[in-house]
Amino acid sequence: MKLTLYQPQVSASVLSQPGGGRRPFESPVAAGLGRLGSAVDALEKRRQTGRDAALAADALARFRKDETAALRRQAKDPEALGDGFAERALRDFEIRRDKTIAALKEQSQAAADRFAEGAAAVAETVRAGVLAAEASAAGGAIAGQVSAALGAGMETLREDPDQYAAILGELDGTIDVLAGDGFPAEAADRLRRQSGAKLAAAAIEGMIAEDPAAVLAALDDGAFAETLEPTERERWAGRARRARDREAAATEAGTAASQAGLWREFERAARALRLGEQPAAGDFDDEAIRAALPADQADKMILLRDRAEAEGA
Repeated sequence: MKLTLYQPQVSASVLSQPGGGRRPFESPVAAGLGRLGSAVDALEKRRQTGRDAALAADALARFRKDETAALRRQAKDPEALGDGFAERALRDFEIRRDKTIAALKEQSQAAADRFAEGAAAVAETVRAGVLAAEASAAGGAIAGQVSAALGAGMETLREDPDQYAAILGELDGTIDVLAGDGFPAEAADRLRRQSGAKLAAAAIEGMIAEDPAAVLAALDDGAFAETLEPTERERWAGRARRARDREAAATEAGTAASQAGLWREFERAARALRLGEQPAAGDFDDEAIRAALPADQADKMILLRDRAEAEGA
């Protein structure tokens, strides 16, 4: 009996072609299921990536909000802003950050990695805020000490404006000492300008009380030009002019009142002369009258005295 070998219906050349569409001897159904499985895997990976991103974004938003609130609380707490504040605040931040990363790793390593990347930016923001709060606290302490010295100096200058240069120099020295420990140079300069202007104002106030005309002369000569803006110097000059004018008016009014009183005294002396009474020596002579009254009034009073004396003789 003669045996006949099986002859395949598909040639070897077709089977060997890489794009024959399927692996050798793979059915169309199996190939389709394979492609479907790959598509499902890709879709699931995209979905997981989205879930990781959402999880990391939510955790990062809450973390940023909590850290911002914590920094604000610390910045308002005088006890927290003591020595070593920056070191403690940054260390505590790192502890909270690491705890959040560890919690996320239990859910998704990818989410934890995403969060860590975002937390690096939060760390920079917190670090800047911590340093700013520390500098502000140091500046506040310095400003408080300067304020006390400034208040005492202003009070002294209102009573004794001649001490202006000495007190200004002492305050500048105080700011130099206090600002030596990391206080920003720009802030120190601003503190000097503000303090100098306040001391100058107190000195001028004291000078106006003593002699407003002297203030005007001093300002005209350039006094306080280094510590007061031109507009401020002009404002103080206006106050000095008004004080001078008030003082002159008061002096004039006082002089007029005094002269009126003397006129009445001389009138009484004239009536006494008519009655034959003689005033004390020097009380009603020409010299006394002219010393007490303006020239026109003195002439009238002398004439009145002479008539009264003639009537009383």
